[in-house]
Amino acid sequence: MQRKNEIVQLETKRLVLRNWNESDLNDFIEIFSSKETRVPHGLSKIDTESKAMYFIEDFKIKRNNYAVVLKSESKVIGTIGLNEDFLFNENTRNLGFSINKKYWNMGYLSESLDAILKNAYKFTDFVSITHSKGNDVSKHIAEKYNFIQKSNVDVERGNKTNSIVEAYYVLDVRK
Repeated sequence: MQRKNEIVQLETKRLVLRNWNESDLNDFIEIFSSKETRVPHGLSKIDTESKAMYFIEDFKIKRNNYAVVLKSESKVIGTIGLNEDFLFNENTRNLGFSINKKYWNMGYLSESLDAILKNAYKFTDFVSITHSKGNDVSKHIAEKYNFIQKSNVDVERGNKTNSIVEAYYVLDVRK
């Protein structure tokens, strides 16, 4: 079995999911300069190379996060990853994702989710997803992929000082 922090490149019909690198800075800034893609993560605007590099390095070193690259444009259009679980369950990884708003409603998120969930058993036994009230995209994803709501959890997001209650869902990915 692979180590839990090892990045493996994945490929779909239209996408490549790969590790982040420094040349992705401008695409990263474009993704997270939009309020719609950063607010669910509790992030302030990421509009400088130094801010973007901080997150790219974090994705590379600490987490199992992929740059979602659109093959036809050779452009990073999003991020998807399996992060530390909010309840710190060792056999559970939390699913996080963001797609550049310009590429919403084109099936890219579903395509990248299919690839991640198909391979998640290599990293973990369970995948969790959380969403705050009003985050209908994450709620829809949890329901579409048959995640089971287990509880509500207090989650601290980004630079916020107070935690917020989010629905906590889990999917068994063992084969």
